[in-house]
Amino acid sequence: MYDPTPDSSPAPETPNPLARADALEREITDLCAHINAAGYRLLQLVAELDDEEPWGAWGLTSCAHWLNWRCGIGMNAAREKVRAYRGVERQAEREQAANQHAARELNYYHDEDGSLVIHARLPAEESAVVLQALNAAMDARNAEQKETESDDVTAVTSEPPDQFAQHRADALT
Repeated sequence: MYDPTPDSSPAPETPNPLARADALEREITDLCAHINAAGYRLLQLVAELDDEEPWGAWGLTSCAHWLNWRCGIGMNAAREKVRAYRGVERQAEREQAANQHAARELNYYHDEDGSLVIHARLPAEESAVVLQALNAAMDARNAEQKETESDDVTAVTSEPPDQFAQHRADALT
């Protein structure tokens, strides 16, 4: 028979089948983040030990041998760990060089008095070449001036510090 009174009891909860999977996913991703952070720190420490090279005092031939001996890491895996950090360092150096290359610029304008004003941003390696050339030109110019000053008895031997920038400008031209 039909009972017209509504059922006031709460409906039984149906479990969310994805709730457990969501919780597992969060825990797994958290653990992976910790493992990656610990792995990165391990590689940093391995690199520091590799730079210091103390294993010779322990009768070992490399950082990989030390990792094998003290940490139980297989030789291939130990070599990979030592190479891995070096690879990361090389990749970081390549990225830095690429960023410097992308940011290179040379701008110039003529000032109100007609003087040329130059502003340059060069990657480290290229700037070293430019500075080396500029210093060589300054040295050659200084040698030239010393020869002429030895002929001129009235030449002043000391120069104000701001003249160094002037000598660089002279060497540039």
